[in-house]
Amino acid sequence: MNEFIISTENTCDLPDSFLAEHGIKKTCLHYYLDGVEYPSENFNAKDFYDKLRKGVKGTTSQPNAFDFEMLWLPIMEQGKDVLHLAFSSVLSGTYANACAVAERMKERYPQRQIIVIDTKSQSAGQGLLVHLVSEYKEQGHTLEECKKFAENTIQKVNHIFTIDDLRCLASTGRVSNAEAFIGNLLQIKPLLYTSEEGKLTPYARVISRKVALSGLADKIKSKFSGEKNLIYITHSDCRKDVDVVVQKLEPLGAKIEIFDLNPVIGCHTGANTIAVFFLSGNRNIKG
Repeated sequence: MNEFIISTENTCDLPDSFLAEHGIKKTCLHYYLDGVEYPSENFNAKDFYDKLRKGVKGTTSQPNAFDFEMLWLPIMEQGKDVLHLAFSSVLSGTYANACAVAERMKERYPQRQIIVIDTKSQSAGQGLLVHLVSEYKEQGHTLEECKKFAENTIQKVNHIFTIDDLRCLASTGRVSNAEAFIGNLLQIKPLLYTSEEGKLTPYARVISRKVALSGLADKIKSKFSGEKNLIYITHSDCRKDVDVVVQKLEPLGAKIEIFDLNPVIGCHTGANTIAVFFLSGNRNIKG
């Protein structure tokens, strides 16, 4: 049985310490503030989100072919295979680019396998899937078994979140400038989930941040299956609001882990975003 390595991108929001402990490799999507590229290492969430609050424009780009080659070449040279868990294909070209590079590298290393999976997830939803597949691998399962496990788990990974400021969504074209202006003026807070296809999809709009946080917690409690009894939360510099949500989720008795929202996704959602990730039977928000 050939050894294999799990790889992913920095959009998974898992700490580098976790990735290193489990032998998971990553490459990075890139982010820019007012056109200047910043390194993904040593990311300072407060400084970054304060800049977005002040109106600095954030943009992003996907890993290029060289990035993926540098990620996988050392693994190929070691005679190992790869299972890559990629950022949602409907939000980025990262998955397609990874597939193209994988095909080219198979020509050079015909005895090796590079399997690329569209997680249809982002942030710690992608991270939760990486965590679970890594755990499954460590139980002794093969590359093919881990591939099937990942594919069977994707639709169980729920993403429910709320965005506080609509300006960043407007800057990326996901809402119009008029919608963003009126929404902020009226203190309208959208509640969203990630669909089966991996799209960011609104399911409710409420008035006030307080109502949004309560609505977020209520929806999670109604969907939480208890499988793995684990909840991941990411946020863009709004820890006090996260604590409010955590308190509301305490009756579930789940282990809750909290991470900073990475800057690549943060460029599009802005400051004060809270996203919660957990397992349920499906992603159907009405189910």
